[in-house]
Parts: sequence; structure tokens; C-alpha cells
Amino acid sequence: MHEHSEFLAGTPHCNVQRCGCGVIHVTIGPVSLRLQPEVARELRDALVVGLEVGARRDREQERTARAHVKVHQLFS
Repeated sequence: MHEHSEFLAGTPHCNVQRCGCGVIHVTIGPVSLRLQPEVARELRDALVVGLEVGARRDREQERTARAHVKVHQLFS
């Protein structure tokens, strides 16, 4: 990373900085990524969509499991 960097965001497990040259530095635990801004935005978009799809599937599985329990209770 260059000498001049700007802290943008952080959590206990990751942080985001912008280098003076414009590169976005993303650190997640021991992994560090150096991304061009447009690639960082694509990563953001992919993560948002992926997490939303995963959450939707989890909710569907929970509904299916509850429905199976109700059916089982009816016939027990």
C-alpha cells in the first residue's frame, strides 16, 4: 500500500481503505485484496445478491421444514 491511504470502513473482521493511487484495499482476516474501484463495486454487488439469495433459500427451507412438522403432527 502507498504511504497515503484513507480508512473507509471497518468491522472486527474486515476493513476497507482507499490508497492515494485510487486502489481499494480490502482486508478480511489474513486475506488482503487490492482492487480497482470498479472491481470493488462488482464485488459489493455480487456479495449483496449472493447474500440475499442465500437468505431467501434459508427462509424457504425453514417454511418447508415447519410444514413437514405440521403434517407429521396431524398424522401422529
